[in-house]
Amino acid sequence: MTIDIRNDIPHEIAITCLLEVIKMGRISNNNTLYCYDTRFHTSCGTVVVATREYRKSDCFVIYKEEKYNEQSKQTNRDLQCEKTV
Repeated sequence: MTIDIRNDIPHEIAITCLLEVIKMGRISNNNTLYCYDTRFHTSCGTVVVATREYRKSDCFVIYKEEKYNEQSKQTNRDLQCEKTV
């Protein structure tokens, strides 16, 4: 498993969001992957946990969502989730 925390997100917020994604289980791509993009409304703004499969291992990229950026354009993915923590 690879975890990439970006934008100076505090580790406790990043890990809390990541744990929520893992608790939901593998719900994307015929129940083989974690939710592709999950947005969390946190004290440091909107945090996104993006999931990718990387060399047969799970890869999580955790970043702050800006108003509109390249990463947030991926709206046609299989499933997107939104939560408040």
